[in-house]
Amino acid sequence: MRRYWKEALGWKSVGYHKVIEANGNIVQLAPDSAITNGVAGHNSTSLHVSYIGGKDTDDRNIQQRQAIAAVLLGWLQKYPKARICGHRDFPNVNKACPQFSAEKEYGYLYLLAGPKNDKPIINSD
Repeated sequence: MRRYWKEALGWKSVGYHKVIEANGNIVQLAPDSAITNGVAGHNSTSLHVSYIGGKDTDDRNIQQRQAIAAVLLGWLQKYPKARICGHRDFPNVNKACPQFSAEKEYGYLYLLAGPKNDKPIINSD
């Protein structure tokens, strides 16, 4: 992945802060403080997590669903003003991913994390 972003796309940084492998393993690609290339025009105010698979369909398995929830909950606890959304939910972004509503799927995490406001946007791809 890193090589693809660097060599094929010419990016200086990775596309996501974290990636969820098929077995649910969470791979940290960049610290939260890093600006990654997840959503053009929104990278300086966003954190990005993606899972392996799902380009054209929602094929997350239970391990991936749980791992994404763990990542998002951790971020919501660390950044209480954050908002969960998918790549497709950003203004002026013509993407269909993820193939599900990230906010509907993981909205229950706000209750677990505490009060919700609007700090960095969390992109769940």
